[in-house]
Amino acid sequence: MQKIQCLQIAKGFLSGNFKNSMEALAVGHTWRNRFEDQLHLVYKEWLLRKVTDEFAKSAKVEEFLGGASGILGDQLALLEK
Repeated sequence: MQKIQCLQIAKGFLSGNFKNSMEALAVGHTWRNRFEDQLHLVYKEWLLRKVTDEFAKSAKVEEFLGGASGILGDQLALLEK
């Protein structure tokens, strides 16, 4: 009888142990998340590259259109004459 009681106590103690342990590990981000890995590695690099490309485009447009040496400067110089 004592063995059965001990078994029931052990069962009661260990019944939620595995589930609770897995939940605690998942909440603590113990395992790597593939989506977050892709987000940090691929998406950030892609976003930085696109922002750099757009900045370079705007700098080229500004250089082409603006300033005294650009098209607008040339047109203004022609109008002033």
